[in-house]
Amino acid sequence: MKIIYITVSLLILSSCSTDKSPFNEVGVTELEQFETLVSSDDNLVVNPTIVKFDNDDNLLVYDSRRGELLKLNKLSEVVGKYGNRGRGPGEFLRVNNVFHIEDYIYIIDDIGLKIHKFTVDGVYETSLEYKQKAGLTLPPLPPVPAPDLSFLDNLYAVNINNQPIITDFDYVLLPAAQMENTVYQIADFEGNTIMDFGEIPEGSSFELDYNLFRTSISNREVPNLLIHNVFPVKDGSGSGEIFMVYNAIPRIEKYDANGTKIWSKEIGDNPEIDAIKNAFFNTMQEILSITDAVATFRAYTWGVSDKEGNLYLATYNSPELPLWIHEFDKNGDLNQRYKLVSEVELLPTFDIDFDNNLFIVITKESEIRTFQF
Repeated sequence: MKIIYITVSLLILSSCSTDKSPFNEVGVTELEQFETLVSSDDNLVVNPTIVKFDNDDNLLVYDSRRGELLKLNKLSEVVGKYGNRGRGPGEFLRVNNVFHIEDYIYIIDDIGLKIHKFTVDGVYETSLEYKQKAGLTLPPLPPVPAPDLSFLDNLYAVNINNQPIITDFDYVLLPAAQMENTVYQIADFEGNTIMDFGEIPEGSSFELDYNLFRTSISNREVPNLLIHNVFPVKDGSGSGEIFMVYNAIPRIEKYDANGTKIWSKEIGDNPEIDAIKNAFFNTMQEILSITDAVATFRAYTWGVSDKEGNLYLATYNSPELPLWIHEFDKNGDLNQRYKLVSEVELLPTFDIDFDNNLFIVITKESEIRTFQF
């Protein structure tokens, strides 16, 4: 029997509180007005997939088509470049994330399994090699014999689940190479492990069992194989604390700088994306009736934290729905739901200019826009 592996990101817009308060009790701010920072007509970037605001009115933009990480000023002029596609020193195969810490730029290469360090002036300094996370690694997506997959339009959007982040100058949070007791480990930039970080959720499985996977899909439950998928977000308040966003459960946990869990809150049901949720399970059931297949599951796709320690999480966008960004306070309670309305699809990666209250997003037509909130 032919085996097919697919990557599916499921929108789950949900409340975060201990009692799972009704989602409709939290207000919705609808954002329709936008400004275009970079137009597709400018020909600066061909296929931007990551955008970061560096607090100096500059943007760091990764163009996955050209294999370039560029710095753009507020006039949308290229004022810097960091590395390029390749296998040499400071070169990357694919950029998964970018971090600006003090006077340095760190580039995560999730295919080459390296973290490259540059000065803000674009001078390459060094690289840290890291091991691939433990557990099952899915091969690239082949053609899928399924009916309507239009809601999976952003199949190749950046996936930051179980990927490294930079927590502080030359300190990194790395996915655990042996995922037995922890999902991450804190290390220095020489690769020396300092301590374990983050818990493996109860019920997690690291062995592929198609029968169990099929049963979970039939019961409209997330398979145990996927519930350890998580991405960290550094608390922007300077506390040294880390949010851990467990996508498939979904749940948000908070840890201090010593790796001690402060709180854990599951995210309640979200009526806004029931249609997408149903489409996911219905499509998976049809695929599984044809062949064996595995799909990943993402409730949230990207996270940003502000100086007050609030957490902003984006859901996975589809052609039929706007992009949603949920604002949680430092204790994990949902404050606000932002609905970004656009005539073209918005990618589920973003950053925020907090001084001017601007969401910075990328359109599928390769434009970079801002929405004021």
